[in-house]
Amino acid sequence: MKILLYAYLDRNFGDDCMVRLFLQAFPEHEVYLCCRDDTLLLPFMDLPNLRVFRGSLKAASKDKRFDAGVYIGGSIFIIHSLKHALVRVLTQDLALWRFLRKDGLLAYIGCNLGPFAWKHGKRLARYELKKASLTTVRDRYSLSVAQGRNCRYHADLLFARNLPWVEHLGEFLGITCYNNFQHAGVCEKNAVFLAELADQYIERTGKGVFLFAFDTGAENDLFAAHLVLSHMKNKEKAQVVAHLDNGETVLAAMRQCRTLVCVRLHAAVTALQMGLPLVPVAYSDKMIRLLDELSIPGKRYQWGTLWEQPVSQVLDEALAAPRPQVDKEALARDAYGHIEDLKALFSQWEARHKR
Repeated sequence: MKILLYAYLDRNFGDDCMVRLFLQAFPEHEVYLCCRDDTLLLPFMDLPNLRVFRGSLKAASKDKRFDAGVYIGGSIFIIHSLKHALVRVLTQDLALWRFLRKDGLLAYIGCNLGPFAWKHGKRLARYELKKASLTTVRDRYSLSVAQGRNCRYHADLLFARNLPWVEHLGEFLGITCYNNFQHAGVCEKNAVFLAELADQYIERTGKGVFLFAFDTGAENDLFAAHLVLSHMKNKEKAQVVAHLDNGETVLAAMRQCRTLVCVRLHAAVTALQMGLPLVPVAYSDKMIRLLDELSIPGKRYQWGTLWEQPVSQVLDEALAAPRPQVDKEALARDAYGHIEDLKALFSQWEARHKR
């Protein structure tokens, strides 16, 4: 089969890892990543089966070579307004729906549904899902929103990596920094808070701090990390760790951490796999749903009000946080269900077309 892979490409650690998992899972098919910016391809250049379609999604959908279109990603069903919905339909949905012509396939893999600020957002999402050949979601709330529609639930796709458990905790405090241009004031306040948190850790323990930037593209967590660093007193004990490769730099630094303050969802997913203590900070409901479904105990903070918390209290909780207890092998098997469901769909399609 010739498959067009469409994804959120922004040098984002989580989404890049999803793309890598997909490419590794389907070496027997011709997989074309829809991408017009070659700099975004660097995290995948070591994979021999990478093919690239350098045109737009609209152009790709009109290319008769492709048998299927797959959209892989996390928060790909966010619908905030009528204007947003119209732009989505005209620039994305119509192109994706073209893959259904002449018995082609369309699949959404590894996603969650929402948030929906627009009152008809759920209705539009259900309409989109009704047209898809398959949708796999990563939380049960999304499954309930989908109301059937060829939709299946599995644990977050990144659990399928089944990363090795860290036997001996390191010495660093890890902080995943998060940037949001729509809430610049909160970003600034949180940067001051996190800088004080990092300084207190350094002064208490004499050890260092990693400031992680999980997205180094348009979302620009690098800005947030350097903003935290600019407010720190003990800058010489802090290091910015940016996702600029295939993910190994971030993983290597996380293995040296004693505990993590996780704002990015896939920082929490990775910490849970590695057995690293964590303090979760949620900028959206997807973090809360992940923790609830895995029955992870402990305090959860909201990103929008993090700066209002006592710094020493959050540091005490970070230092006292226990190692998470999850069945990582079971989670890995469940998470690979996203891929298994897609493989079954491809096999059915090939059987119909006798390939």
